Amino acid sequence: MHPGLIPAAIWFFLPAGLANATPVWAARLFPRFSYPLDCYLTIRGHRLLGDHKTMRGILSGVVMAECIYLIQIAVSSEPIIAHLSWYDYTTEPLMLGVVFGIGALLGDAAKSFIKRLFRIRPGVSWLPFDQIDWIVGMFVAIYPYVRISYDKVILCFVIGFILHIISKIIGKWLSLNPMYI
Repeated sequence: MHPGLIPAAIWFFLPAGLANATPVWAARLFPRFSYPLDCYLTIRGHRLLGDHKTMRGILSGVVMAECIYLIQIAVSSEPIIAHLSWYDYTTEPLMLGVVFGIGALLGDAAKSFIKRLFRIRPGVSWLPFDQIDWIVGMFVAIYPYVRISYDKVILCFVIGFILHIISKIIGKWLSLNPMYI
């Protein structure tokens, strides 16, 4: 494997990865704005998503993804960055960062919905789905705009999986989130 593939994969999914991580930070910064994404709806007496998936999380994650994407566009022609790009950022819609963010966060929400159907409590680990839900959502959302080779898709899953576990360990160490991998 070419050593530049790992940084290129991280550069590619950076908007989605940071969108997925942002709700944890937003919960600390804005604790009062926590209206649940499921609007308290239930199915068979159980919440669709629970209190952990909020409007604040979706909004903050999407804003973060778009900001990161706009930075990627701004620096995409720089020589040190250009070799990391798997596609031409200047030909894609400016709002593609929103698509990256929505995809990642809705992938996470869909996985949470399935966990609730299986009666798995929020915060309980569901390996490997907790680690890759955001990547699945990202690829589904961006498919109409950006297509990359299957080997790069697999690389994104492997690296994203590993980085998710590392971020959980760091989050626990910084007392930002519970330690479940």
